[in-house]
Amino acid sequence: MNVVGLVPGTDPALAHQVVTVGAHLDHLAPAGGKIRNGADDNASGSAGVLEIAEAVAIKPLRRSVLFCLWTAEESGLVGSRHLLSQPPVPVDDIIVNFALDVIGRSDPEASKTRKHYVIGSAKITPELKATIADVNAKTVKWPLDFESQESSMNGSDHYNFHLKGIPTAFLFSGRHEDLHAPTDDAEKIDFEKMQRLSQLIYAVTAELGNRDKSIRPAPVTK
Repeated sequence: MNVVGLVPGTDPALAHQVVTVGAHLDHLAPAGGKIRNGADDNASGSAGVLEIAEAVAIKPLRRSVLFCLWTAEESGLVGSRHLLSQPPVPVDDIIVNFALDVIGRSDPEASKTRKHYVIGSAKITPELKATIADVNAKTVKWPLDFESQESSMNGSDHYNFHLKGIPTAFLFSGRHEDLHAPTDDAEKIDFEKMQRLSQLIYAVTAELGNRDKSIRPAPVTK
């Protein structure tokens, strides 16, 4: 089952428009008799969604925000696909989606800079990329890489939103050595990075949730 919660918007003219912020709850079964705890994939993203939800609930935005914890991502993006097939809000009212899937580590290429990958906006929705970059420059100033992981467009739940023409961004640590392994444990999490990225997505959500004009729909590419 998915877990969802809606913070209604405060502006009667804009409250029907919805920003979605989500992460998948599930992980993989034990391997070789060893439990795979999935601290980065994806307890990190799930915790981030809960923190962002708390912040938005304290001070609601003009637009509504739907917070989603999806099931069965590891089985083929099943939970997010189900949510969009039986949506709690009209799909046409969803103006943008953020997926926090693996936000607590850095892959070997990013070991020095601790940069984080933002997938799905650079080529498809430049307006969304520009908004994220602008808000980041004004707030947490975290090093972001919008380009080098674009081949992972179908790699997480954001892809199902993309197929509906919804602008989307997927935050991803990259493929480190503990991904999907029994060694993906909490003591290896970069908690500062996880916190700062969650603060960034809150700030971007607030920007898109409060400004006068919504972001334009995205072109769909397979």
